[in-house]
Amino acid sequence: MVLDQLATDPSYAVDFVIDNNPQQVQSNLNGLNLLGVAPQDATKADVRKAVFSIGDEETLREVLTVPYIQENPNYTGGYQDELNAPANLKSGQENVEAKTKGGTGLLIVNGILTVAGNFLNLATTQEQSEQMAQNQQFQQEMAQFEAQQEERRKVLGFPPQVFIALLGAIVLIVIVVAVKK
Repeated sequence: MVLDQLATDPSYAVDFVIDNNPQQVQSNLNGLNLLGVAPQDATKADVRKAVFSIGDEETLREVLTVPYIQENPNYTGGYQDELNAPANLKSGQENVEAKTKGGTGLLIVNGILTVAGNFLNLATTQEQSEQMAQNQQFQQEMAQFEAQQEERRKVLGFPPQVFIALLGAIVLIVIVVAVKK
């Protein structure tokens, strides 16, 4: 179940890495000046927030590349055999040589980056969708405003041009009738 969630849920995968080795993730964030709070005051929530605010894969890889702690007593420990990376692991566009000790961490990070890349794409897509929805709402409001403005300009229920044309016709008729008499 944990392994399935690691492969499909980026939030869970990031939490897994943070919960397995929080000091190293915090250290990586602090080294890149991404933590946002003093290191001694940082909580797991601060670390998690900082990780989720990262917008590019290279920085995310740098922050989440931490040694895997097999002996961790929480839910993250004990998965080294299941998570061992093969000898050649395809990571992004380059081949990465997996080492015996770093293989597990590398596999987790690469799995997270794959899922996180999808997550970042999803977040970007959601942001674009929200922007499109806001633009569409703005356009609807503008159309409604313009319709109200047009309605305000009407004279006796007629657009100004039609009213002026009718008034001109009436004046012309009155002049013709007056001249005929």
